[in-house]
Amino acid sequence: MVKKLLFTLAILCLLIPAVACGPAAPPEIKIGCVLSTTGLLGPMGQDMMDAARLAVKEINAAGGVLGKPVKLVEEDDATEAAKCLERVKKMVEIDGIKVLAGGMTSGSAMASGPYV
Repeated sequence: MVKKLLFTLAILCLLIPAVACGPAAPPEIKIGCVLSTTGLLGPMGQDMMDAARLAVKEINAAGGVLGKPVKLVEEDDATEAAKCLERVKKMVEIDGIKVLAGGMTSGSAMASGPYV
């Protein structure tokens, strides 16, 4: 009887930490946004980035996408096509971004388009 009780208590002690952990937080959905927040188109790019931030804030306030929070990863291309390509490569290769928005100019889109 005592052995059975000790065995049951030992099992309970092993299970309590697993139950106490609770569910893991859902993985976030990262969206990359490359805009010209400096340079020739800086003022317009800043407004566009503000709009993107607001959209993400509203999406997360409504519960995210399929229950997952959205994170906006921001980069500035300084209104330069070469910098846009650099930023896009960084987002894809280092930050693991799968969804991209941006490329405010045709030059930026043409520079980063073939890579994407």
